[in-house]
Amino acid sequence: MADMDIEGFEDLTRYFNKIGDDVEKAEKVALKAGGEVIAAHQKRNVNKSSKNQPHMVDNITVSAARESKTVSCLFRLVRIEKSLTEGDF
Repeated sequence: MADMDIEGFEDLTRYFNKIGDDVEKAEKVALKAGGEVIAAHQKRNVNKSSKNQPHMVDNITVSAARESKTVSCLFRLVRIEKSLTEGDF
C-alpha cells in the first residue's frame, strides 16, 4: 500500500473551520438586520391612537436568533410584546 503525505492539510482544515465559524456569525448578524428592517416597516404602517395607553407600534420587537425544531435553520421573530396581545381590545 502506498503512503501519501499532503503538506498543508492541517492548515487547510483550520481555514475551513474558521470560515464555518464566520458564516455562523454572519448568519446571526444578517437575521438581526433583516428583522430590524421588518420591524421598522411595521412601525411605519401601524396606526396609533391618541389615547394615553400602551400602543402596539411602541412594542414591536425582534427576538434573539432561534433554531427551528423542524428544519435546520435559524430565525428571528418580529412581534408585538405578549403583554399587549393579551386582554380585550
